[in-house]
Amino acid sequence: MENQTPQPLSNTSSEQLELARVLAQVGQFTRTPYGSEKIAQLKFSSERAQVEQWLDEVAEMQGLLESEDFIPLYEVPDVRPHLEAIRPENAFLEPRQLLDIRQNLEMFSELKRFLNRLDENTSRLRKYSEHLHTHRHLSHQIEKTIESSADVRDDASPELRKIRRQIGGLEAQLRRLLQKLQKRYAEYAQEDIVTLRDGRMVLGIKHQWINRVNGIVHGTSATGATVFIEPMETLPLSNQIQGLRIEERSEIIRILRFLTDLVRQVREDLWYGIDLVGTLDSIYARARYAGEIQASRPKLAPSRVLRLKEARHPLLISKVGREKVTPLEVTLGDGFTTLVVTGPNAGGKTVALKTIGLLALMVQHGLLVPAHPDSEFPLYSEVLTDIGDRQSLEQDLSTFSAHIVRLRDILAAATASSLVLLDEVGTGTDPKEGAALAMAILHALTRQQVPTVATTHHGELKAFAHLEPGMENASMEFDLHSLQPTYRLRMGIPGSSYAFEIARRYGLPEAVIEQARAYLGEEAQALEKLTLQLEKQIQQLEQQRRELSIKLSEAEANRKLYLERLEALKREKQARRRQAAEEAAQLVQEARAQIEHLVADIRQSQASSQAIKKAHKALQHLERTAREVLQETAPPATPKPPAEPRVGDTVWIEGLNNFGELLSLPDEKGKALVLVGNVKLNVDAEKIRLTSPDKPPGSAPTPTRRRVQVDELDAGVLPEVDVRGLDSETALEAVDQFLDRALQQGWKEVRIIHGKGTGTLRRRIHQFLTGDKRVAAKRLGKWGEGDTGVTVVTLSE
Repeated sequence: MENQTPQPLSNTSSEQLELARVLAQVGQFTRTPYGSEKIAQLKFSSERAQVEQWLDEVAEMQGLLESEDFIPLYEVPDVRPHLEAIRPENAFLEPRQLLDIRQNLEMFSELKRFLNRLDENTSRLRKYSEHLHTHRHLSHQIEKTIESSADVRDDASPELRKIRRQIGGLEAQLRRLLQKLQKRYAEYAQEDIVTLRDGRMVLGIKHQWINRVNGIVHGTSATGATVFIEPMETLPLSNQIQGLRIEERSEIIRILRFLTDLVRQVREDLWYGIDLVGTLDSIYARARYAGEIQASRPKLAPSRVLRLKEARHPLLISKVGREKVTPLEVTLGDGFTTLVVTGPNAGGKTVALKTIGLLALMVQHGLLVPAHPDSEFPLYSEVLTDIGDRQSLEQDLSTFSAHIVRLRDILAAATASSLVLLDEVGTGTDPKEGAALAMAILHALTRQQVPTVATTHHGELKAFAHLEPGMENASMEFDLHSLQPTYRLRMGIPGSSYAFEIARRYGLPEAVIEQARAYLGEEAQALEKLTLQLEKQIQQLEQQRRELSIKLSEAEANRKLYLERLEALKREKQARRRQAAEEAAQLVQEARAQIEHLVADIRQSQASSQAIKKAHKALQHLERTAREVLQETAPPATPKPPAEPRVGDTVWIEGLNNFGELLSLPDEKGKALVLVGNVKLNVDAEKIRLTSPDKPPGSAPTPTRRRVQVDELDAGVLPEVDVRGLDSETALEAVDQFLDRALQQGWKEVRIIHGKGTGTLRRRIHQFLTGDKRVAAKRLGKWGEGDTGVTVVTLSE
């Protein structure tokens, strides 16, 4: 569905909310002339799908800017006038204009390549590449025809090359002839140079000797001291060159018409590409602006409730910085449709009002907003405002009359899907009449369920908003100690104008202030006093809350510090124990090295195998001792609590020794309903165990990768190792260690039990043994030795 065109009433609202200033700031981040125009043409939309698309595109670009250093959008010549100029069939583009076309096509090509390599996180941006035509053949044709200096290349056509060669030859002849003539007329010449005038070679002759040189005058110098003369002797050559220049221009025009025809054939694609580039540049500028003001993508509210969290006015951010702008927290539409905001002058009421309206407009123009991402914006059909001085000299309207005309138009146009913002409603006339008029206007808007925010100084409106269904009070906070506004909006609490307090602060005589209070009346004084007392109590409670928050933070910090120190002590204790264990292990390692050395010496000295075995037993004892020390230092493992079965789980039923599906949890008698095959049984909950069909309780665990220890290999007396049930890598590691130990034990032949199975483990072991220097030969086991489930290895001497 097409975007809605704002009515004049909405246009005035955009002006009052200063949307144009925001768009101007956004426009500063565009890189192309097409993007600048797109920003200026941004339209208001209340279509959810359209607004969602706009916001998603900008959010995607914002994320892209965080990871990409360069996006191929840059300043290019605006070629739209060129495309308009070639509408007539006989029109052609000049070389510089064709280079402009090529520069745009090059950007299209770079942009398409960039978009094509984006991932699924930027799918909305990536889709733009599908309709971006690069026309590489046209770009290449322009490049090989026209120099970067905008001159048509000599080799653009054979005819042009021929003409230019002829021109070059004749110009060389003409230059030699002029040099001869220059020597002849040397005494009359102003300078010893040949120059060009009107495309023809001439000599510079002193003015007083003009009659001594026969030729055609082509002008004088600025001072008149030099006359530029084309000698009669050079005329034939000059005329030939001029004739060839005409032919050259005709050939160039023919070439330019050819290139222009190529451009004309893809003219619509170029228009479409320009539009896509403008859209992408607009998205880029909006993302850059969002980064500048730290804006985020808000949520589109599913209901008519507006929720602003940590909202800030973007123009104030640009002016004074984000940290100096007090965030706004406001809700509209949750149990009430009209919010009446009161507070002192210069307390921030109008800024709050403008922030609400401007951010709503920004969202519906596809702009991210400086507010928390959890902020929610309904999609309004229009935003209607009455803000500021509407006095009109042309229409002979006073300020009050102009406000009334504006309010009349708003009441006529507003619906439940509109957003109405009224600043200082009912001012500019008698206060009592103005207050009554304001109450009537707000009553009418509330009755029509029009979302409305109104600011006022009228005290009567506070009580009216409190009593009227569908209305709510809010106020701008004021520090009673410093008598300064804090610019924070407080929902549900009416505020005071603090006129007397501010007057006292600025030195108005106390007698005058007391007299003013007397004129105010007892009832009004009581209401104002009640409001001030309420304000004071709220501020006291707020101060207490802040103090408690600080104390809570300190307590939490102390708790974390205690836990950190406790954990540090545990780590230190564990580190010391581990260090001691590592030192013990180091000693064992050193002892092992010594023993290995002794074993080698013993073997070399032809010692008995009994002595070798004795040495190895000593080594194994040291290794076991080190492992025991390490196990003692390791922290105990925390057992995981058994998982509770749930309805639909597969369970093992003890006693039946079978599986079943749990249909219901145990009842008060401890009985659970289980489906076994096609039979439903009531089974004691104690007999049910959570498991899987392929692994009943008590079955062997699934083999997992583990490191085989040396003493595990030596545990038996037979020269064999059993690697069944291990994965390939663990099995090969075990075989490798086993062969080392077998050589140390002095065995000549050993067995590796790998099982039959699929044969995968056997093949991996055979591949490992092949080429191993420790292996003299290998064979599969014979009948009675384990058959193909065993490999018998003969070890090298």
